[in-house]
Amino acid sequence: MMKKMMKKKKRKEKKKKKKKKKKKKKKKKKKKMMMKKKTKKKKKKKMKKKKKKKKKKKKKKKKKKKKKKKKKKKEKKKKKKKKKKKKKMMMKKKTKKKKKKKMKKKKKKKKKMMKKKKKKKTKKKKMKKKKKKKKKEKKKKKKT
Repeated sequence: MMKKMMKKKKRKEKKKKKKKKKKKKKKKKKKKMMMKKKTKKKKKKKMKKKKKKKKKKKKKKKKKKKKKKKKKKKEKKKKKKKKKKKKKMMMKKKTKKKKKKKMKKKKKKKKKMMKKKKKKKTKKKKMKKKKKKKKKEKKKKKKT
């Protein structure tokens, strides 16, 4: 009986010790976790600060750059527009010239065609006249 009691006591003590150890471990873990969290937070804060600083610096630089760039871009655009306009004008001129040439050619062709037609017509007329003359002569001969 005594033995049993002793064993029980020992067991209880052991359990208590284990519990204590566990608690300690838990506490340590918690502390560690908290520390980690804190460090994380600190790091985050630091990072944020750094980012902010960087951003501020960058922004300032960017603004200056942007202005210059914008100016350059505008100038470039203007130049491009001018070039395009010039090209367009040139193209228009070219097309106008081409059209004029074409028109001239067409007119020439038409003239030629008209001349040909006229020739044909005159030829026909002449032929008809000749035929009539011949007929008249024949009739005269018959009469005499």
